Amino acid sequence: MLYLKDTVYSFDTDQYEHFLEQWISGTRVLAGEELATDITTAVRDEFSTYDWIMEGLLKRAGFTIEKVQYAQGFLAEYICKKS
Repeated sequence: MLYLKDTVYSFDTDQYEHFLEQWISGTRVLAGEELATDITTAVRDEFSTYDWIMEGLLKRAGFTIEKVQYAQGFLAEYICKKS
């Protein structure tokens, strides 16, 4: 079994810039400038991926995705079983 919870983008790729602007500005309002800056840095410098890519990686590695949950357009949880 594999449990994976990580940043995985699940929003419509045509809305990339709009989604990121809303996410960062909403965070700024709710949690302040420091966290908004951290998100900006993470989006720019980290190698997060999209849902369809992560699902393909898991399947290619021989896993069956038993359960997946996407939240807020940027967070994913997978429960997988080795096929």
